[in-house]
Amino acid sequence: MISVAVPTEAAPAPKQPTCPSFTEYFDVNTPLPGKRSAEFGGYILDCPEPAYRSWPGVNASVLKERTPCEMLHNMMASPKSTAALTEGTLLHWAVLEQWRFAAWRDHMVVSPTKGLDTKAAEEVRFANPGKLVVTDELVIQANKCMDAVRANDRAMAWLSGIDPDHGNAPKSPVAREATGVVWDGQHGVWRKIRVDLYPAVHRVMLDVKTSAAPLSQWFKECLKWGYFDQAAWYLDTHYRLTGEWRAWLWIVVTKSEPFMCRVFRLTTPKPTDPLYAESSYCKARQRLGLDPVPPNGGFKLGRLQMFLNSARETEQLRSLGVEMHPRLLRQTWPAYEDETPEYEIF
Repeated sequence: MISVAVPTEAAPAPKQPTCPSFTEYFDVNTPLPGKRSAEFGGYILDCPEPAYRSWPGVNASVLKERTPCEMLHNMMASPKSTAALTEGTLLHWAVLEQWRFAAWRDHMVVSPTKGLDTKAAEEVRFANPGKLVVTDELVIQANKCMDAVRANDRAMAWLSGIDPDHGNAPKSPVAREATGVVWDGQHGVWRKIRVDLYPAVHRVMLDVKTSAAPLSQWFKECLKWGYFDQAAWYLDTHYRLTGEWRAWLWIVVTKSEPFMCRVFRLTTPKPTDPLYAESSYCKARQRLGLDPVPPNGGFKLGRLQMFLNSARETEQLRSLGVEMHPRLLRQTWPAYEDETPEYEIF
């Protein structure tokens, strides 16, 4: 006779992610995540990344998604693995905060295991608060990225606050991870950006990216990951915050052999330029809803307006006491499947 063990209690159901609240997005009196700096055009310099992420403002990460349903999924998705977050942090340090590697014991501790999602790594993390738990492989990769950046004179000049294209320009103070938040009175919502490198004097904004692809494929990478849209959102938000027009630069470093670094500039022509309508910058602004789409371009609702429509409807339903169950969320944040053809992948 085979005996079957019957559990005495049901296993707990997996915790479902909660739909974010958008009330503070639409409240002009929402407290800022830090103190503004007059020297850096009203940017906030002392805002930790977790505080920035949790602060209620529309950001580029959400608007890179093409439908409201994908935007909500972006906001409710599980966080990246510890290994992915550690790799991103290390590579960012390698470009923006190279001094951390000179005194690495003050900032990092090596995991006893090759993986970072293990119990042993978690114990090391608990015993070393404030330090980044790393593996030897990730540190070697980050150091090679750092060497590639150091070998690029233009990248090092910008990182040092020097404009390599204007030798007579004064050296500029630079802020790293500068947080910009601004109330968008036109749309009635808070907007936020976090600039990797922000010179106080030179009229550029710099974003640091790593790439698994060769640098010759950077244009395709920008299309793939929504980097054109991110740049357009940052530049427009910066203009609303400061009233100043800036150029956009990427410092890109590959994260595999042979490690290479290059500086790319996004062409940002003015609307009066005959080539404006054909530029990647203009098309990104149109996707976001920052520029109108020409009449012959068909009806297109900008992504910012898509987000606002769904977020406001969500808050309206909540105010009426309606439970935001999955099916209702799916209706409130649509994906427009019936309006687009099936995807063709080449």
